[in-house]
This record gives sequence, C-alpha cells and structure tokens, in this order.
Amino acid sequence: MIFIIILNWQIGQEKLESLTSDTLQSISAGHKSLMAEQEKLHSTQQSVHSFVTMNLRQLTREKALIAAGQKELAAMTMEVKSKLGE
Repeated sequence: MIFIIILNWQIGQEKLESLTSDTLQSISAGHKSLMAEQEKLHSTQQSVHSFVTMNLRQLTREKALIAAGQKELAAMTMEVKSKLGE
C-alpha cells in the first residue's frame, strides 16, 4: 500500500516537474516575443520622431522664406505706389 502511494506521489511529482518546465519555456518564449515587439516599437518611435523633427525644421525654413517674400513684396508695393504718386 505504501509502495503504491509513493509510486503515485513520484508520478505526480514527475508530471508537476514536466508542467513546470513547459510553463517556464512558454513564459520564456513569450518574454522573448514581447522584447522583440518592444524593440520594433522603439525603432518605429525613433523613426517617427526623426521624421517629425525634420518636417518641423523644414516648415520653419519655409515660414521664414514666406515672411521674407512678403516683406519684399510689401517693399515693392510701396515703391510702385511711391512712383505712381509722383
């Protein structure tokens, strides 16, 4: 009787060990997958940040060019008005 109990306990322990090992392997694989996704997200975030930064710089330059063009156009308009008034 004791032999059967010990045998059942050993079988239970072996099943528990196998399940524990399988669970750890599954968790490890899931963790590796999550880390890979996190790295992809980080890379994408850096690309978007660079793109937005570049666009903001370009918009700032374009705004300065527009302002300079408007200033030059205003000066030309004043010059034409001045000549017409003479």
